[in-house]
Amino acid sequence: MSIKKFSQSLWYRSAAWRRALLLALILFPTAAACRTMASVLPSKGGTPGFFPTHRALFLNGVLSYGSALLWLIFLLISSVQALAEVVLEPSYFLETKTLFPQWPVWHPHWALALLGSTAVLLFLPKLLSFSLVLLKDPGASSFGGRGKLAGGILVEVLLSTLLAPIRMIHHSLFVIGTLLGKDVGWGTQSRDDRGTAWVDAASVHWWSTLLGIVWGGLLYLVNPSFFPWISPIVLSLAFSVPLSVFTSRVSVGRSLRRLGLLVIPEEIRLPRELAEVKDHLDGDRPPYSPFSLSERQGFLRAVTDPRVHGLHVSLLESCGHEGKRIRPDRLPLVDRAIAEGPGSLGSGDKMELLKDPAALAELHRRVWTLEDDLKASEWGIGFSPEG
Repeated sequence: MSIKKFSQSLWYRSAAWRRALLLALILFPTAAACRTMASVLPSKGGTPGFFPTHRALFLNGVLSYGSALLWLIFLLISSVQALAEVVLEPSYFLETKTLFPQWPVWHPHWALALLGSTAVLLFLPKLLSFSLVLLKDPGASSFGGRGKLAGGILVEVLLSTLLAPIRMIHHSLFVIGTLLGKDVGWGTQSRDDRGTAWVDAASVHWWSTLLGIVWGGLLYLVNPSFFPWISPIVLSLAFSVPLSVFTSRVSVGRSLRRLGLLVIPEEIRLPRELAEVKDHLDGDRPPYSPFSLSERQGFLRAVTDPRVHGLHVSLLESCGHEGKRIRPDRLPLVDRAIAEGPGSLGSGDKMELLKDPAALAELHRRVWTLEDDLKASEWGIGFSPEG
């Protein structure tokens, strides 16, 4: 059983089995754990090819989300302690009689160690990357110069600081939902240039906005000295809606690119292949085509244009829609399309033909053998004098 199939089987089976098996494989890769799982693994396919490296990758993925929940718990405990220091009256004397009071003990080196280790984890990779670029290219010309490279790092640090608390909240919910056996969902990402609408952002982040306002307001009123330490967290949550909207805007990214911030070497100096594509797309005169069909006329292009037709048929065949013979119920559609033209077909008729490679190929053949120029023009076949 390959590691890919094994990974898929982990997620497709019941939630209880999925959690038990995953945690056992990751956290207990010992002989005892193997004996514990021996009674169930054979019936589930075993784990051949599941090496310690794979366990490390799974563990890294678990901690990528689990660390958010740990961070949230740490912040909540710190906030509760900050409130308790003000609300609860301290008691310096024990019930038993004693000569000296019991003063609270503070360990500043613990806080400094936590702050220092966190700073190293967050900023050392950025400093090393900056140094590596300067070692290879002292002027950092491939990134627009040393100043713009440093500015891009600062912008990235600022954006990461603002977005990290929002991700912390959502990742914590993912972890809690998964541990409770609930389906947290994994929707497709928006990969086009459509920004997030204000309504969509408000529907997703309204509760985190409310949490940030209540959390920050309570600490500011009760323990103002602690508020500056927690302010990056609560302010980010309070402004999660505008942050989600503005960071999704293409205009913001283009403005940063014009300033030379957050750019990559390929944006500074285009590779030859990308430069040729850009020159082709920026050309004033579009490439000559004998077909008077626009991109919105997809059905006509799939029938008439040999390139589009061949691509469409090959995609159908690769997806398993193979058929050397036309289905009897679709042959009348081909006959009607030839006799009355494409206007006689409804949207449902067109979809039936588009998903049948044999019917579409027959329609393509008949269209190209039409002797009536008027009927051929209805299908977009009309050669320019240049042709």
